Amino acid sequence: DLRDGGWCWVTGRLTFPWKSDARYRREHHHLKGRNIKPEWVTRPERIITVCAEAHALITQGWIVVEGCHARKPLLFHWATHVKPRQRPFELRAGRFNL
Repeated sequence: DLRDGGWCWVTGRLTFPWKSDARYRREHHHLKGRNIKPEWVTRPERIITVCAEAHALITQGWIVVEGCHARKPLLFHWATHVKPRQRPFELRAGRFNL
């Protein structure tokens, strides 16, 4: 949370832990490797701040996250099966948090 300042990496929205609205409720997404290397579960460079709406879409396979380290470039894009009219928001092109 300190590194990200509460900003969602995927949507660019400011998030809050207590919000009931999924567009603004803060959650954390574990990047790739969590199941391969259990010691990565608590490593800050393997976790990003996201809003609950984006987190649900990532875990359901609607949004693809490219990259596995928060201190290196991460890119987000819609999965190929998601049609433009199904997309609830614009994705940030990527986040470069070096």
